[in-house]
Amino acid sequence: MTQILILTSLINTLLFLKNRKKLIYIFIFFLPYLGFIQLKVSSYTILAPLIHDLLFIIPLTLSFLIYGKFHKISNSFKVSLIIFISILIVQLINPWGPSFVAKLVGLKVWLFYFLLIPIGMEFLETKNDLKKLCNFYSICTILPLMIGIFQFSFSYKLGSSVEVMTSFYGDFDLAKSATQTFTKFGYGNINLYRVPSTFSFVGQYNNFIIISFIPIITSIILGKTSKEKNFYKIVFLLAILAALTSGTRGNFFYLGIFFVFFFISYKKMVLRDSILVLLILAIFYYTFYLFFPLIKDITDLGSNYIFSYFFKDIFSIISNNLFGNGLGSATNAARYVGQFSEDVKLIHEGYYIKSIFELGLLGLIAVLILFLTINSTILKSKKNSEYLQESVFIMLVHSFFILIIFFNLKGTSLFDNYPSNLLFLFFLGITFKLGTQEYLQNSIKSK
Repeated sequence: MTQILILTSLINTLLFLKNRKKLIYIFIFFLPYLGFIQLKVSSYTILAPLIHDLLFIIPLTLSFLIYGKFHKISNSFKVSLIIFISILIVQLINPWGPSFVAKLVGLKVWLFYFLLIPIGMEFLETKNDLKKLCNFYSICTILPLMIGIFQFSFSYKLGSSVEVMTSFYGDFDLAKSATQTFTKFGYGNINLYRVPSTFSFVGQYNNFIIISFIPIITSIILGKTSKEKNFYKIVFLLAILAALTSGTRGNFFYLGIFFVFFFISYKKMVLRDSILVLLILAIFYYTFYLFFPLIKDITDLGSNYIFSYFFKDIFSIISNNLFGNGLGSATNAARYVGQFSEDVKLIHEGYYIKSIFELGLLGLIAVLILFLTINSTILKSKKNSEYLQESVFIMLVHSFFILIIFFNLKGTSLFDNYPSNLLFLFFLGITFKLGTQEYLQNSIKSK
């Protein structure tokens, strides 16, 4: 199996060396199913966790490096990226921490996919490129979303996900791994089950659902006919249902954050109106909190995470890891290349705590600077292209980025976990391109 994966990677590189766009579409088509394939081949090859890299990302990257064109990006983003990379190099070569191989894995997780930004910038040439991409992506979400919904429906009917998921994977141990030991949460008469659809585990599935709102909503806005718009509205409702039945309790918050920020941005609300909208929503939410046990329990859980989990011992964590412990020391993927030393452990799920633990205080500052420049560059693109219909894509990417900032406090990060890590950076490249003079001039000529 290892030989097959390497051979397929080589074939994809040679076949699509001069046609990256076609490979990007093929990747989007297969993206929802690579997790399922990974689980199925995991007992046959140690390269199973790298299946998406071998089959698609490496061929795309090599193709771009050989034949691609780097487009101009903002100086502030370049400077922040250089600072960020410098910190990573220091933590790669420092003499302490995990093995050098584990550090290389950490470097790959931190940095490798950033090349998808220039790939995304090169991909976008016209409005039609964006519309075609979003339409294709939206259609490709339908089957995995329906599978996830059916997994939940049958699990709910049977009162357990064991039989459903074991039948789906054809293996009890694989099903147990993908569902976090068939986890379910009870809230009165409502049970939520961890369902991964076609992914390796529910976190991946949920990341896929949330970021899929970007192309789905864009397809609705860019639709040319009522029939076309209505079709993608159905896909949108399917994605909402999938998000609420995935077993990720935080979605009741995450979807709210995403859509509220998008609504404010899309309606171009001034600060006063934005505050008014937030106050009205807060009143509605508090009402739901009082009368619905599900909302109350999930809100209390979120509050506990913030005040008793994320901020617990935060100053102690900083002082004990002031200079960092090296790349890979808090990276899940490093478990595939050997054991951690006793003094290097996965202490927290949060992205910011991971930054402190691996990169130290300076590393956390570098990450925050990078995030600030990403935010400012998105806002600049939004301002430059605000008169274009496709600027809705920028608004959605910005709303997703705001969600990333909240999501990184606790849980599976949208920024460095598959598949949202790949897709976000690719979408970010498209966002940057939408605000460039090159694209704006092409838009004027095409009218």
